[in-house]
Amino acid sequence: MRYLWVASIAGSLFGVVLLSGCAKQDYSEIEVLGHAGYGLENPQSIYPGNSQASIRLALAHPGCNGVELDARLSKDGHIWFFHDGFLDNTTNGSGCVENYTNSELMGIKYTGLNNSSTGNFEANLTQLKYLADVLVTGKTIHFDIRHMNPCTNQQVDSVAFINQLNVFRQTRPNTRVICHLHHIGWMKSFVHHSLEVYAQIDSWSGYQSVKKQVPAIAGFVLDKELFTRDQIGEMKQDGYEVSLFHMRSPRGIRAALRKLPTSIISDDVPGAIIEKE
Repeated sequence: MRYLWVASIAGSLFGVVLLSGCAKQDYSEIEVLGHAGYGLENPQSIYPGNSQASIRLALAHPGCNGVELDARLSKDGHIWFFHDGFLDNTTNGSGCVENYTNSELMGIKYTGLNNSSTGNFEANLTQLKYLADVLVTGKTIHFDIRHMNPCTNQQVDSVAFINQLNVFRQTRPNTRVICHLHHIGWMKSFVHHSLEVYAQIDSWSGYQSVKKQVPAIAGFVLDKELFTRDQIGEMKQDGYEVSLFHMRSPRGIRAALRKLPTSIISDDVPGAIIEKE
């Protein structure tokens, strides 16, 4: 009888371990953000990344907490959203956003299969001030700040960036604004002007360096392939938020979720929402 009792206890313990190993991880606290709106390389979207229509499509999905947008500064200091360094491949323009004035950029349209240049507003590049309040209220908007002019290889005006972002933030108090930055000097300046900053880094030594030089930043934005779950956990224990990017497939989304970041930036918004559930 004693052996039967021991065997029964052992079997029960094995069952508990097995069930705990199969238990679904809780991802409910992880935010889902659309990469450049509905995704830069998403065949389900007929709209180009960073366009008003792409942003609207992403934020229309229940479960989408916000979007990440690529912010560039026009020649006369206005923020526009465009991913590539050069306009030539995807628009009717050429050169760099940074070399055009605000009025000139209003005439540039996306071209190609994803968006015919029909003259409607949604074919144009998107400007910060035209982000509709109804879209962003209650959402988190991450701005990937492009601080260099690719055509001249010179920095743009950080003060113009800061001033416009603060006006946007102050006039939309129910929208959270987060700025992604690569440059330590810019991080310090943005933090000094009360903007939330995520440092984009690619190594653990980079994390240690930023933490030492700019301890007041809000978090870090990371390529999901470059950091382990333990490293991300340590960042969160240090009081920082962590956002992961570089995911276009269900497998990649699951790999990112398993690392338990604060948020994920996905090219497949509905796929990320499904995988999170």
